[in-house]
Amino acid sequence: MVERLAVLNCPPPQVLARAILRSPAQLRRSWYVLFFQLPRLPERRMAANGAEVVARALVGGAHRRGVWLPEELDAYRAAFARPGRAKAAIDWYRAAFRRALVPRRSGRRTPITAPTLVLWGVEDRFLGRELVAPERLRTVLADGNLATVVWIDDAGHFVQNEAPERVNAELLGWLGPPT
Repeated sequence: MVERLAVLNCPPPQVLARAILRSPAQLRRSWYVLFFQLPRLPERRMAANGAEVVARALVGGAHRRGVWLPEELDAYRAAFARPGRAKAAIDWYRAAFRRALVPRRSGRRTPITAPTLVLWGVEDRFLGRELVAPERLRTVLADGNLATVVWIDDAGHFVQNEAPERVNAELLGWLGPPT
């Protein structure tokens, strides 16, 4: 379906789910994924007070906190405060986590065959670097497909916001010249 895959600070859901359940350190970092499994409460919390918690989470979760301009945070708050928007965002976490825990009827999930680039801000407050270690990525990649992991210093979970020039350069290099 895709020729190449680029991923920014997001491990395969099944790798993250296993780590949350088995690693106290990763559970501390990603506790919010379990909180998001609760019905209704997380979206109410996120949408309350003009979605102020969303802005706090973006700034507080960043390694380089100054990258979030007030007008950008206002846009995020406005989006999450609209009816149904917080639920839509949280439902991604619900589906990814639950699906990762449920064995597929056909056995193993379809492995990723596309060449894969992972851009990772090394200062991520939510996700440990070990989540994209070669032995973990091998569990989701087709035989012979190796992911290229690029570590981006002085950036965290929101690597595209914290190091946009570096991220764009890596993506353009990975994708190649326009055709």
